[in-house]
Amino acid sequence: MLISQNAVHNVKTQGMHISHSFPILSSPHMYNILSSGLYSDKLGAVMREPGCNACDSHVMAGTPQLPIEVKLPTALSPSFYIKDWGVGLTDEEVRQVYTSYGKSTKQAITDVVGAFGLGSKAPFAYTALNSEEAGGFTVVAVKNGIKNIYTCYFDESGIPTAAQTYSGPADEDWPHGVMVTFPVRPADFVSFHQSAVNIFQWFPVQPRVLGLSLPLQPAQFSISTDFFGLGRREGAAVIMGGVRYPLDRTRISGLTPQETCLLDSGIHLFLPIGTVMMTPSREALQYFSDTAQKLRPYFNAAIVWIMQDIRNATAEFGQNQTWRGKREFINALKGYNTAMANTFEAFLKVSVDVAPALLTTAECTGLLRDRIPTVPVPSWVGASTPYSIVRVIASTKGGSCMSIKDGKFIKNKKEYDALLSANTQTHIVFSNSDHIDARIALARNAGLIENILLLKVPSKRHWAEAESYAQKIAMCPELRGIPMLGTAELSLPDAIRQRKEAQKASRTNKSTTIRTRLSSLLMYLPISGRIVELKELSDIQESPTKLYVVSRSTSIERGVFVNKGEDNRTYSVPLNAFTEVWASVQRIAHYLSLPLDGVVVVGSEREAKRLQLSDGGFQPLLAWLETNLEQHRLQLAQLDKNRSCFPAINFGAPLFAPAAYGVLGIVGWLSVHNTAYFEELKERFALSASFTELTQICIKCSEPAQVLQQNRELFSALETLNRVIQGEFTCYTSSRVMYSELSMRAKLALVPTWHLLNIPEIYKVLQSPHPHLAYPLIETALAILDLHRTGSAPLVPS
Repeated sequence: MLISQNAVHNVKTQGMHISHSFPILSSPHMYNILSSGLYSDKLGAVMREPGCNACDSHVMAGTPQLPIEVKLPTALSPSFYIKDWGVGLTDEEVRQVYTSYGKSTKQAITDVVGAFGLGSKAPFAYTALNSEEAGGFTVVAVKNGIKNIYTCYFDESGIPTAAQTYSGPADEDWPHGVMVTFPVRPADFVSFHQSAVNIFQWFPVQPRVLGLSLPLQPAQFSISTDFFGLGRREGAAVIMGGVRYPLDRTRISGLTPQETCLLDSGIHLFLPIGTVMMTPSREALQYFSDTAQKLRPYFNAAIVWIMQDIRNATAEFGQNQTWRGKREFINALKGYNTAMANTFEAFLKVSVDVAPALLTTAECTGLLRDRIPTVPVPSWVGASTPYSIVRVIASTKGGSCMSIKDGKFIKNKKEYDALLSANTQTHIVFSNSDHIDARIALARNAGLIENILLLKVPSKRHWAEAESYAQKIAMCPELRGIPMLGTAELSLPDAIRQRKEAQKASRTNKSTTIRTRLSSLLMYLPISGRIVELKELSDIQESPTKLYVVSRSTSIERGVFVNKGEDNRTYSVPLNAFTEVWASVQRIAHYLSLPLDGVVVVGSEREAKRLQLSDGGFQPLLAWLETNLEQHRLQLAQLDKNRSCFPAINFGAPLFAPAAYGVLGIVGWLSVHNTAYFEELKERFALSASFTELTQICIKCSEPAQVLQQNRELFSALETLNRVIQGEFTCYTSSRVMYSELSMRAKLALVPTWHLLNIPEIYKVLQSPHPHLAYPLIETALAILDLHRTGSAPLVPS
């Protein structure tokens, strides 16, 4: 590194007749100052100085990208060393340069860090404190095929000394380089590890660190560019040659308000080596009269970059007032709001060419003050038509609930603007499970949801309406992009879940025989309309299909419906589940074109015999259905085949969410948006079985919503009847499951890629200005799928 001569001044000597120079005394006191007294952070010095020398050696050898090696002390191996594969040192260079104070061969080289001739002696800063080792450290120098080993220590008079202990041929695997090593006291192990992370995170080429429990990571910033970074708490600093030098703002004159904001935000400037001068300890900067002048161009460049980045990020905000647009606006400024904390608003106010456009927007000012932009709820949400059965409630932060009417929130007869927050915890939630309030409370306490537009229905028979209404709301232009989920996707509190499991176990353990109650109950359940109480069977209009079902109860509201199949087995279905069974029977009968007008409900098998139902042509409902299912098995087989082609996709959530559906989500996102990138993938993966199947599924899932709904209802109906016929008492439905024999993940073997690839990261790259960077990851995922499916080498396009 070129040494700045700022401190050297030429003084005229007119009238001065006698002068003499200031000598430096060679004494133990001076050697102690130059070896140890320079450094306030002695552990940092013994890592930083040999580490910088090792990196410089790689630069001088023409291999700057080759990492050096650092070995940290452990209980099994308590030594520390730093090793390089650079130019190395001969015995003469060790004696004439390496061990000479103030002498360096780097003072005329611009791209290396060292120059003071002091760093090679820095290990004394630690070893001089270790009385057990008498202040010694070892240097192994290899060059020109010769390896020399030296022990460096303070002799009895306090003078640093280097004693050669070995000279011989170099090792084949290490032909040139230098290694500095010394033992470490066990009490210092933890400090050495912490210091290694603090020092080496700034090195431009990360060292290979041995003995560190976690991999060494480079320094991270919320906002990062080639020449500055924002978002760290250590305070402002300059980074030169992989060394961090704190910036003392009190020593920099003439700071502008913008520069002050950046310094208060802890800006880190990445400067070329030698831009400013550091102290010989390399722990701080030297501040000369021109230091501020040298730093100012970099401050100005950072200010210009930030203002332009904000302009670009917020350019569309004024025109895009949708939920998605405001969400993108928040994301655009989130990095600065995190990195600059309390100084961001002040920075914008003094940035005249940026601030007016932003600060006149009340929502932007609100964001900077930790308030999130909002979007209005359309006035038609909550109207009586066309979904009169759905009740719309806004549940805001803290659990406060308000009803919606004519685009207004209403609570305690007061009206408020119907606004939804554009943050990541805002959702449209529709009811498709029980215990809705408990599920929402648990999710809110866990921080998963905060502000929700809740669509509630009185019973499970209306769940489909709630989901359909939620889809309509989520697709309106103002709210496009708000995530949507069903309450079934929210976890149950442990207490409720355990109680339900106990109840289920109790029901399972009970006998399936239910005491028959004699009753004269006689009712007619038509295919449409309400239940009709009958006095005589003749009250039923003549029909080619006469069916009956038994309700072992004294009333229709509380009972268990039973029926017999062809094998004379009795099937029992609770009333709350029979409504679902009856709906399933109707759907399947309609699909098979079977005549079905309704069923007669009687109180017991004895009542059926007394009424001589069999003589009148009546058949047990399930027996009749089983017979017809058998007769139409080919048609049902085709239905089942169609069912197996559908993935287990939640059509209530945004289609093809990558975080939920892995590679299917990635390909689906590309296909639904009809991107040019998807056309490129189709050409590249024309021979990939996994890609072909994924594409077909994406096309299938993109069919009109009414087609999907019809298919789902048929699948649900068939599954419900299968469960009843197999003797299960309860029927299970979920809007999330398509009742497929094989789930999507099992069918396409998405599990391997789920663990090997970062799916959300691929999706993030696809939405960036450089989507082509995601291609290798998608190619790898599809290759793994092909390999997993075939068990042979995958077909990867060239």
